[in-house]
Amino acid sequence: GVYDVLGNDNMYGHQGIFAIADISSDVIDASPQASFIDQGFSNFTFNSANPTLNGFYQDSYVLINRANAVIENVDASEIDEAVKNNVIGQAKFIRSLTYFNLVRVFGPVPLKASETKSLTNLNLSRSTETEIYELIIEDLIDANSRLSDIQVDGGKATGFAVKSLLGKVYLTLGSYEEAFAFLNQIIGQF
Repeated sequence: GVYDVLGNDNMYGHQGIFAIADISSDVIDASPQASFIDQGFSNFTFNSANPTLNGFYQDSYVLINRANAVIENVDASEIDEAVKNNVIGQAKFIRSLTYFNLVRVFGPVPLKASETKSLTNLNLSRSTETEIYELIIEDLIDANSRLSDIQVDGGKATGFAVKSLLGKVYLTLGSYEEAFAFLNQIIGQF
């Protein structure tokens, strides 16, 4: 259920983070025939009414809530300990990846590290970027201890994916020695 949301158009499907991050940079430029939405990213004329941006924000919190549910509930289940570690590690990787993209696009966002079980008290204030990055790093460090570097069943989070994301997070924060420590564990492995 957690991986299912990743393929949504607003996440990593048709538009999503690629349109938001890449078209809004000098990586790609929207062609003159591109949709009005893509042109908005290319020209920096988008706002909160943009369906891709709005959908990305909403789907990110659906994804985070599903990851939170897995993290909270799998540990209490009676499945094999190695399977628990793998599943929790993957959920923490996905939650951290989602928060990493959210904080880079929107800056301070609400931080929700537990499953939403009620429709009350849903109006959360924004957390600081520092608090968000602390959870991202905490999740990735924990996921790194739970996941093997290579998974047999492809398409799932691995230790190498965790190390790569940790390196990117540390580079974003300007912590170059920490970034090197994790990225150096990947260099030459393939």
